Amino acid sequence: MSTYEAGRALEDLKERGELAKWEMLQALELFAHEKIGSITSAICREISGIDEADTAPHLLDDEQLNVVITNVIYGTSGKSSRALRGIERCLDPATTRNVDPVRYLTTQVRRDLADGVRVAVGDPQVGSRVRRIARGLGTGATLDQIIEHYNQAHTSDRISTSRAIRALTVAPTLESAAVRTRFEARHA
Repeated sequence: MSTYEAGRALEDLKERGELAKWEMLQALELFAHEKIGSITSAICREISGIDEADTAPHLLDDEQLNVVITNVIYGTSGKSSRALRGIERCLDPATTRNVDPVRYLTTQVRRDLADGVRVAVGDPQVGSRVRRIARGLGTGATLDQIIEHYNQAHTSDRISTSRAIRALTVAPTLESAAVRTRFEARHA
C-alpha cells in the first residue's frame, strides 16, 4: 500500500466513523423523543405524590421538552453533549466489556433526560430526598422539621432553607400551564 493509499484509507475510515457517530446521535434522539413523556410523568408523580392511576399534569410544554432533548443529545453551544461523551466512552473496551453498549447509552440518555427535566423545572438535586422526608413526616411538618430530619438522615449533605423550599415548591412552569390551558380550551 502506498503512502497515498494509506492516507486515503485513513481518511475514509475517519469519515465513516464521523457518519456513524451522527447516525448514533440520531438514533438516540429518536429514543429520547419516545421516552421523554414517561420520564416526565414519573418525575411529576414523584414531585406531586400522585398515584399511577391518576393523570400526571405536564411539567413542561413541548418546546421545553425539545430543548431538554436537544441539550442532552447535541449539547449546548460550545459544549460536547452528554450523549456524545457516552458514545466516546463506549469506544473504550473497558466500558462495554460487561455491558451492552446500546443498553449503556439508552440508560444514560434516560438518566440525563430526567436530570434535564429536573433542572428545567427548578428541582434541586436533593429534591426527591427532601420530598420523601416531608411525606414521611406528614402534612403538619414544618420546614424546620423537614430540614432537621433531612440533615440527620444525610449528614454529609446538609440542606439550606432555600433548597428545601425549592424542592417542596416545584411545579409545572407557568408557560407549560398556559400553553396547555389554551390548547385544551381550543380543542375541548
